[in-house]
Amino acid sequence: MPKLIPLLIICVFSFPLFCHGKFGASVGAAGIVRNNIRLGNNISNQDGDYTFQGFPGLGLNYGNLSLRGPRLNYRWWSGATEFNTFINWDGDQYRSTFISERRQSFFAGGYLRILFLHLDFSNDFTGKSHGNKASLAVGKRFSLTDKWMIALKGGYEYLSENYVDYYYGVKAEEAIEFEQYTGDRSFHPKVDMANFFFLTKKLNLNLISTFRLYSSRVQDSPTVRKNEEFSVLFLISYNLI
Repeated sequence: MPKLIPLLIICVFSFPLFCHGKFGASVGAAGIVRNNIRLGNNISNQDGDYTFQGFPGLGLNYGNLSLRGPRLNYRWWSGATEFNTFINWDGDQYRSTFISERRQSFFAGGYLRILFLHLDFSNDFTGKSHGNKASLAVGKRFSLTDKWMIALKGGYEYLSENYVDYYYGVKAEEAIEFEQYTGDRSFHPKVDMANFFFLTKKLNLNLISTFRLYSSRVQDSPTVRKNEEFSVLFLISYNLI
């Protein structure tokens, strides 16, 4: 997979050749709060009952190419059907006294929507986990007012064996505080509810809530305390252009 990195970089910087439209930019702040399902996580601010990560809410777009936080996306077409390719900073974070750090990574993949059906797939192309993620869901957006839109989506998420083993497994040489554990692929339900508030012509607020009910393949890891994960991502942004 590391051999694909130069090709991906070339593809990303070639995307503007296919872009047609105005340039846009926004600034703001974003953060994500979630209940902590892990045990003994020594990474800073990751071992309480709840965890928080904050990051700049920078947004750039030119035609069909957009950068929103850690996600670079290219929309090939949209309408009754939609197809996007993307590179995203994804994965989990974990480290304990005797378990080496599991780090987030860059995932590359695609997203397809056919009417109300949503399908996406991504691969850790940097080779940290050699894992894959995918989801299949149904969803729809509703405009409640001219300043408030809501999107609901529910379905199943798939995590490959390599993904689960990297982030939730315990190697034999690490089995001191926790027992050895080898992860396996996981299928589990996932529900999203997004609220988009258009406060003014330039100021926007997004609130995205996500619920996952992890399968036993994740829950049985000795580093996991519960299988119910709830998170809320917020983003407030101001359109400069």
